[in-house]
Amino acid sequence: MHVPFPASRPPPPNTRGWLARGHWVVALLAYTLLSLVITYPLIFHLGNATVGPSADGDNLWFVWLLWAYRNAVLSGHDPNRTHLIFALLPSVQVFADAHFNMLVGIPLQLITDPLTVYNLLVFASFVLSGLTMYLLAQEFVTDRFACFAAGFLYTFSTYHFARAAGHFGLLTLQWLPFCAWRLFAFYRRPSRTNAVLAGISIALVPFSDLYYLAYFLVPFGLLLIVGVLVVDRGWFVQARNLRLSALALIVAAVIAGPVLGDFLFVDPDVQAVIQTESQLGKESLSSDLAAFVLPSSANPLLGTRTQPLYQQFKTPFQPIET
Repeated sequence: MHVPFPASRPPPPNTRGWLARGHWVVALLAYTLLSLVITYPLIFHLGNATVGPSADGDNLWFVWLLWAYRNAVLSGHDPNRTHLIFALLPSVQVFADAHFNMLVGIPLQLITDPLTVYNLLVFASFVLSGLTMYLLAQEFVTDRFACFAAGFLYTFSTYHFARAAGHFGLLTLQWLPFCAWRLFAFYRRPSRTNAVLAGISIALVPFSDLYYLAYFLVPFGLLLIVGVLVVDRGWFVQARNLRLSALALIVAAVIAGPVLGDFLFVDPDVQAVIQTESQLGKESLSSDLAAFVLPSSANPLLGTRTQPLYQQFKTPFQPIET
């Protein structure tokens, strides 16, 4: 008996199962490929160039800080203090930020130079930011393409490109959606594992940059608590949920405590300088309102069109600062 060969054959069950479980791997590979294309030719200049329109800004400071942070940690010194900048003083607070990148940079500098490490971490931020936003979106949406689009729009946003031009901590956007994802997962599925993951995700926010503690973690946490009180007030009266929440906060405090401690105790002479600079810099550091609606000059598509407008701003700093 003749059996016609089927025109198309469904994938074996094990393949379908792998795709269902490993869809995030496909998303990760896609974001990696897109990052290679969009940041081109960065991948071919990791050791001799920096991202952004200028090489004389904060990016070189952070390349130096990768080296100084590694040396401080390996020699048992506080990386938030140094005598290398003002050599006549025994110890100066430098308030090292971007702690996540700095810590990851320690083992990477065993195999390559600080500039290459800097560029690799900038590149990795674009890949991981897309992935973590994808994971956050799939907590609420079943359409994988919609989740991928959310990650694409987030990681390749104008803000991300602008921060990549010199702000090593602020460009570390990957842990913001990761934190939101793990907190929602903890609320929906309270367990010891999810509590620990929630605590780690909370700690990663100030580890990325201290600004995100005030501008993301605090407002997002308050909104989440208020939202749960409105729609599911009984969640907070369950003893198990309260114990797990305490576990999450303890994990976050243990991890992030050493980072935040240096910002809570500022030397008196540094406080005096900060107060003076805050008064003198009000005008020069203020933003032009147009900058809130105009695409940044760092935007890969529209930057060349808005650059002439930014050049008319009355500020001594680059558009990235305003």
